[in-house]
Amino acid sequence: MAAEVEGLRSVGGISGGLWVGVLGPLQVVHGNVEARSLPAAMRTVLGLLALAGGSPMRRESLIEAVWTGTPPASAAGLVHTYVSRLRSMLRSPPVGDRQLIPAGTGSGYRLLLTAEQLDLLAFRRAAKDARKAASAEDACCLFERAMGFWRGEVLADVDTLAEHPAVRALAEERVQVVLEYADTAMAAGWPGRILPHLQALAAHNPLHEAAHARLLMALAGTGRQAEALTLYEELRHRLDEELGVLPGPTLREAHAKVLRQEIKIQATVSNSTGPADTWQPVFQLPAAPADFTGRAKESKRLISAVSPPGDHPGVPVVVISGLPGAGKTALALFAAHTIRERFPDGQLWVQLAGASSRPRDPGDVLGELLRALGVPGSAIPDDYHERAVCYRSRLADRRVLVVADDAAAAAQVRPLVPGTPGCALLVTSRHQLEGLEGAHFMPLDVMTARDAAGFVTRLVGERRVAADPEAIDRLVAVCGSLPLALRIAGAKLATRPSWPVSAMVRRLTGEHGRLRELETEELSVRASIASSYQSLSARSCRAFRLLALLGPADFPEWVIGLLLGEPEVADVLDELTSRSLLAPLAIDDSEELRYRLHDLLRDYASERLTEEPPAVGDDALGRLFQGWLQLAQTASEQLSPEPYFPEPASRLATEVIPAAEAKRISADPIAWFTTERLNLLAMTEQACRTGRLDVARSLALAQCRFNHLEDRHDDAERIWSSIAETARHSALTELASYAELRIGAALVERGRAADAMQVLNQSVAAAEGTGHLALALYWRGASAADLEDFERALQDSVRGAHVAHREGIRLAVLMNLRLQSTALALGGSPHRGVDIGEHALAISTRLGVVAYELATLHNLAFACTLAGQHRRALDLCARQLVLNRDIGDKRREAQARGVLGDAYRGLGQPEKAVDSWLSALPLFRSQHAYRHLALCLQRLAGAYEEMTRYPEALASLEESLLIFQRLRLPRKVDQVQDALARCRMAVEGRPSLC
Repeated sequence: MAAEVEGLRSVGGISGGLWVGVLGPLQVVHGNVEARSLPAAMRTVLGLLALAGGSPMRRESLIEAVWTGTPPASAAGLVHTYVSRLRSMLRSPPVGDRQLIPAGTGSGYRLLLTAEQLDLLAFRRAAKDARKAASAEDACCLFERAMGFWRGEVLADVDTLAEHPAVRALAEERVQVVLEYADTAMAAGWPGRILPHLQALAAHNPLHEAAHARLLMALAGTGRQAEALTLYEELRHRLDEELGVLPGPTLREAHAKVLRQEIKIQATVSNSTGPADTWQPVFQLPAAPADFTGRAKESKRLISAVSPPGDHPGVPVVVISGLPGAGKTALALFAAHTIRERFPDGQLWVQLAGASSRPRDPGDVLGELLRALGVPGSAIPDDYHERAVCYRSRLADRRVLVVADDAAAAAQVRPLVPGTPGCALLVTSRHQLEGLEGAHFMPLDVMTARDAAGFVTRLVGERRVAADPEAIDRLVAVCGSLPLALRIAGAKLATRPSWPVSAMVRRLTGEHGRLRELETEELSVRASIASSYQSLSARSCRAFRLLALLGPADFPEWVIGLLLGEPEVADVLDELTSRSLLAPLAIDDSEELRYRLHDLLRDYASERLTEEPPAVGDDALGRLFQGWLQLAQTASEQLSPEPYFPEPASRLATEVIPAAEAKRISADPIAWFTTERLNLLAMTEQACRTGRLDVARSLALAQCRFNHLEDRHDDAERIWSSIAETARHSALTELASYAELRIGAALVERGRAADAMQVLNQSVAAAEGTGHLALALYWRGASAADLEDFERALQDSVRGAHVAHREGIRLAVLMNLRLQSTALALGGSPHRGVDIGEHALAISTRLGVVAYELATLHNLAFACTLAGQHRRALDLCARQLVLNRDIGDKRREAQARGVLGDAYRGLGQPEKAVDSWLSALPLFRSQHAYRHLALCLQRLAGAYEEMTRYPEALASLEESLLIFQRLRLPRKVDQVQDALARCRMAVEGRPSLC
């Protein structure tokens, strides 16, 4: 990315400093360092401010762009936050004292950048200079510079602005500049210079008559009159079919000039080396796919690499590599045809059969190329090296593009590199060809979801897509955005017009599998993968087969070693990645290299794994389970315990990774769990599917601390649901009962008390006679408290404390005392609640676990606010915030700030109360703590109501009402609706009935 930006800077003579790009995907670069990916809302705000080009942008306009429909009440504050973060980001690294985003003037903001910092302004400056240029040559160079700043569609990766008027206006501005460039170049007799731009413009705007009129004349001016006339007939038919109109006067006039041959054909600069040279240009390229779609960024990068601007001293050699079916050849042909005019002496095409069992011999390839270049067969040397010399001599001082498709190795390609500047070599390969000296390597991934959807739409027609747009997204997903798979699925749909798109999705997700469906007489995803697989060494084949045991997430390097049961696997990884059967990714926070296996490659690996004895896969899977368990337990030991469950006895993993290495990998436990979260989920579920319930339970327990600390209660519910279902089928009633208790606890933590109650009722019944009855009673009581059934909560907590005391489970005693404190305080006996809370705090202090003390401090502080002991509550919250610094539990921090607000309100300090609640809201949002979020909004609204700030009160109440309704908390719904009625009457000036 940095190299790409440097190239754009060089277009305009710009270097260093800050660079913001909107003429394509959004870019923010300081020097050569690209800013990290921004949240979607911040991208929208930055994109709009940049498009304004220094003009003020009203806050309301930003809010309207960021939020579709009704924005939240806090929208203005959030926009201010986004702008503040952008201001800080654009200042660092320092770019001088200049304020890049001035503080809002009134209710607006503006982004102050120069043409050396913003590609939009650089584009406009170059276009303006072109209009004032003294000569046609200077004007064309400046127009070319202006167009060089474009990397794709305006803000192509900011979906919220796709239809924004500013984006549409800028796209039209681009069109007008291309048309001005075309008029200038045609008047000077240089149609070849503008032809690629006009072709791209016409392809993107298939009904734009002005663009097509100029394209007709440019084609005729480069000697392609027949192509121009064909283009006119196609456009005339399209206008009639789609708009019901005839071509306009501009288009008709251009057509007439072509017919009358009034357009002078551009003279070609001769490259002949003497009168005896009988050189004839050779154009061997196959046709580019007519339905080529997307890949705008890749196409621009490829074209720039193959045909760099200016006097490039060397011969550009570009290698497009990628997994089977990624569309390497299609991209190469599209780019080669796009820049055909830059290679007037010809384009050579040769297939190297690198994916077959018998790649072509370079000597044979050279002989074929020499014959294509006009060398008689009798004059072609027999010696391979002499053929290479003859080939380079034949291309000397000419402008020829050589496209070599499906290369097997660097040695096969090296003789094809031309010897003199002006020529270029474009290579496609499933291999990365690292040994090809001086090459520009361009790995090609699958298509973006947006490009893939556009590709399928082009294949099957917009009408069928409009009938079921969600089915297109599902089809793209099930095909893994792989162009070959999409082409096959789209072709089958195109030949079956009565099928809805969803029918193909069902077939691809059916029991027969995707690979069987993704085949036609001519095309096959399975065959494409097989040709690469069969070229692997035996050890790499085995590793590839065993990769079928993994889930869909990316994975670290040590996984391959465990699958093979071998410590050294670098050679295997090199072979798999060099043949594009495994995609190398970035290095993670644990400094581990990560890899990804495409879904369709995994399907093929699964087919091949069935050829192995079952014991091979079982042994590999066993090693893998132990590796994940060992690392998860090592990471979990570094985190604070859960405050709601005693630490259970869990079987320690077998050491399959050296202990020192395991500690290094998991040294940052939060980062490690975050990175490996999806793998841990997949491994836990796979342990259930394969009957390894002891492993599944141990893996689930090893994730508990992280899930609590990061509020991943959705993951906890998913994991324990899988364990509960498997345990029930296996008649392991005690494990099933414990798993159901965990499910109920996760539901309560997610604020879904109504859903949790039925699960916890069953859990209490099943827990009789087990060691977790006291916990089940606590969680059912907690669910009842959330539903405001405080009597039920008190009964369960009293009984739970008694059972826990009898069984000697001290944490369960503490938990039930905390719940008693809250139930008493909310049920009308706050002073008794405080007394119980003080007793619980003494117990938590004796237990000596900070997480236990934090939870108890929260319960006691809350009871104090209800008992009117607000100063005591302030002290307890302050203590809680200090203790939480080391743990970093965001929900605990938010809860402490929420109770601080209660205490300040009780002390008659509503402004401080509002500040506390406002500081708690973003924390609750980030942790998806919806019930606490709604409670905080409800209390905030109460303070606003007292302060007669009714609009703000209404906004907070309306948001909290939606959450309480979604969580099915009817009493809270009634309370909020009553408050809404009061505030609305106050706004309307009517007396309250309360």
